[in-house]
Amino acid sequence: MFVPKRLFRYSGNKGRMLQHYRPPPRGCSRIVEPYLGSGAYSLNHDLPALGYDTDPNVVALWHWLQEVGAEELRALGALYRRARSQTPKFDIRELGLSQGAELYLKINVCSLVVGQWSSWTTYPQHELPIRTTLRALCAGRRVRVEHGDGSKHTPLPGDLLFVDPPYRGTSGNYVGEDSYSPAHTLALIEGCSNPVVFTYGSTAPETFPGLPWEVVSRRRVPNMRSGGTVERLEHVAYLNWPPEDVPLDVFSFFGA
Repeated sequence: MFVPKRLFRYSGNKGRMLQHYRPPPRGCSRIVEPYLGSGAYSLNHDLPALGYDTDPNVVALWHWLQEVGAEELRALGALYRRARSQTPKFDIRELGLSQGAELYLKINVCSLVVGQWSSWTTYPQHELPIRTTLRALCAGRRVRVEHGDGSKHTPLPGDLLFVDPPYRGTSGNYVGEDSYSPAHTLALIEGCSNPVVFTYGSTAPETFPGLPWEVVSRRRVPNMRSGGTVERLEHVAYLNWPPEDVPLDVFSFFGA
């Protein structure tokens, strides 16, 4: 059973979708994620990587995790368990943590798990994924993380772009997503001759028409706004793919 590496919980579904995506083709020497987030694709392929994110909190968390030691992480986990045993739901500012440690708690056990950076209160049903993070630490240190607009990246020879942009209309307070425009992503891929793995949700054909979208997953997910469940589709499009790395009977070139 494939168990993907991950440093922290994050909005989205790319970790569990990795098994449906092609690995980097032969000749690829670096993965570039213009919309880094959790960096699932980069963490799970053994190549150097470059990731961009417009959210300074995401960037600061990555940088902290790239420097933190295993013992510091284990101590943080023990501190959280002690605090939760005394008060199941509490404000993490009471722990007097560093910014990086606070961000790690926010993203894993506070309400960022449902889409907010602004809450400081823990959800007692969530555990800190210390073991999972430790498993991914070495892989995370292969990723150079930059704060900025990755849609302006100029690919170099050998780059593979893993493009997983924000969804339009995302609510909450993920910093930077309110300024996202699909036009930025289209400008990036239209000027690119490098291989691209482009992933998006149910509205992929409407938001980015004309691309060779494939549906790789259909599932029912909770409807956070009105209750019940809705069907969610996961799409992927492969652009500029080397012919020798295309599975038999599948040819997904940009513009095809």
